Amino acid sequence: MLIRPLPVVTAFLDALNDSLKSINSSAQLSRSQKVALGVFIMGIVVTKTITRCCSF
Repeated sequence: MLIRPLPVVTAFLDALNDSLKSINSSAQLSRSQKVALGVFIMGIVVTKTITRCCSF
């Protein structure tokens, strides 16, 4: 990654991963999932906005 996520973001991702493991010992976030979530969360933190980008 060119820019490292804030420590609060990595702490959140680690806590999320730990929660997944506590539910199912074989469940965890993949590296690509951690990177993608880190990018999304950093985008929210940096811009301080959440907008609807896609309609479902």
